[in-house]
Amino acid sequence: MYDEALKSVKAAESAYVNRATVLELLDKLRESCKKSNRRFDFTTLNNEEYVDLTGLTKAAFEDIAIVLKDTSAITRSEMSTRLSF
Repeated sequence: MYDEALKSVKAAESAYVNRATVLELLDKLRESCKKSNRRFDFTTLNNEEYVDLTGLTKAAFEDIAIVLKDTSAITRSEMSTRLSF
């Protein structure tokens, strides 16, 4: 069902969305993950999925994760760096 919906969406080179739209999408993603028996795992994503989800390549995302891991931006010790974005 999701595959059919994704195929029907036309891809664009770039898209601009406001803060409210991003927050709404993240809320929907969180709710979907809560309903699922599986947890969301960034380690299973390929480069294209990283770009689709974050707008960053997998390598760029990893670079940011490394920098943030060593900063005080991550305050919840029980949360991994990847999940805290």
